Amino acid sequence: MLKRFFVSLKGEAVKKLILIQSLIIYTWIMKRCIVLFITFCCAVVSNAQTNGIVTDGEKGLPLAGVNIYLQKDSVYTQ
Repeated sequence: MLKRFFVSLKGEAVKKLILIQSLIIYTWIMKRCIVLFITFCCAVVSNAQTNGIVTDGEKGLPLAGVNIYLQKDSVYTQ
């Protein structure tokens, strides 16, 4: 039945059908790309938050092996 339908289509109808099909595939691919991009951005942001860098106040160089402990009454001063 479906095969007869596609055989009976000619010219413009086939072009429109192919266009609609390609748009559906394109939107499906774009949705997946957007989801992957958002997932990647969230992973990068969370990694940056959990692996903070402590720098020396005088020279501005990163300090290795420093543990960060946050308290509610901590205030950032420079």
